[in-house]
Amino acid sequence: MFRVRLLLTLSASLCAFGLCACAPRAFDAAEESRKVLQRDAAWSAMSSAGKDTDGVVSFWSKDAVVSLQGVPEMRGREAIRQFVAASFTTPGFKIHWTSDHVEFSPDGKMAYTQSLVETTAPGPDGALVKTPGRGVVIWRLESDGVWRCVMDVSNDLPVVSPPPPPPAK
Repeated sequence: MFRVRLLLTLSASLCAFGLCACAPRAFDAAEESRKVLQRDAAWSAMSSAGKDTDGVVSFWSKDAVVSLQGVPEMRGREAIRQFVAASFTTPGFKIHWTSDHVEFSPDGKMAYTQSLVETTAPGPDGALVKTPGRGVVIWRLESDGVWRCVMDVSNDLPVVSPPPPPPAK
């Protein structure tokens, strides 16, 4: 009788433990926000260094889309990889961005960040030009538990001209 009771107790305990271990974890927005912003900052730093093409490209999902002002849309990692590699071989090219806020979908599997971007590249005359911009990145929590960019949109900030001088009297 003791063995039967012990066996039933152990079986019930293991079943309860198994159910708890397999239950989906609760979404913690603060923790996931920290993860996304940390990943975004690491991506920006690696991009700014301009050396590790494959490392930079790994932040995008396999089916990612990149839409940048003045550049044809890129779909998939291979197209994005070619663009990143060409950018890194452009003399003087540099990019850096900062994001400080994350918004999540209700289920916590998608998110977006908005960023301020600064790109440096040769202008039409060959001189380096710094261009400020803004971007929106849509992130997806992949099956391996890693946040990756699925949509990356960026455009230049409008050029603000000084007001015209007052008319002469």
